[in-house]
Amino acid sequence: MKKLIAGLATGLFVVCMAGAGSAIPFSDTKNFDELVIENSYSYTHQLAGLRSPPYTLLDATLELRHNGNSNNSAEVWFSYADAMPDILIGQLSESSGSTWTTDTWTLSGDVLDLMEGGDPWALTINLYDDDSPGMTKLKLDYSILAGNYDGPAEPNPTPTPEPATMLLMGTGLLGLVGFRRKLKK
Repeated sequence: MKKLIAGLATGLFVVCMAGAGSAIPFSDTKNFDELVIENSYSYTHQLAGLRSPPYTLLDATLELRHNGNSNNSAEVWFSYADAMPDILIGQLSESSGSTWTTDTWTLSGDVLDLMEGGDPWALTINLYDDDSPGMTKLKLDYSILAGNYDGPAEPNPTPTPEPATMLLMGTGLLGLVGFRRKLKK
């Protein structure tokens, strides 16, 4: 009987702790459908329902598919927010001719802090031509902001006492085992 109780207690603990501390993924995609831009362009990824607290942003990446960047030393892009200086995310790779290039950057802590400051979380990207304004035309296909956060699994969760529910179920199972043993005697 002691082994059975220990086994049930261990199983109950494992089930209760399975969801604790796990990262929850998020993703936001902007489709540009080969949008042609000159000089500069801004767009925003917004994550509806996510804000600090109760959520904590753990990590994020930004992916951008583009074409037409023939001189990669001249095209740079920044994320920015009101009342804050631009924060460099990365430089676009060369994507001349008919070749589409996908750049992916892991966002720095400064950018994550910037996103967490929004309500809801948002990241505004500013692309601009640093070389010859008006001479370079850049095509955009899509942009994906993806990452992980910690917090409730749903944006407006209803409180569910999971450990208490599992404890109640465990004690009920123990009661059934005890009742069955009593019937056998």
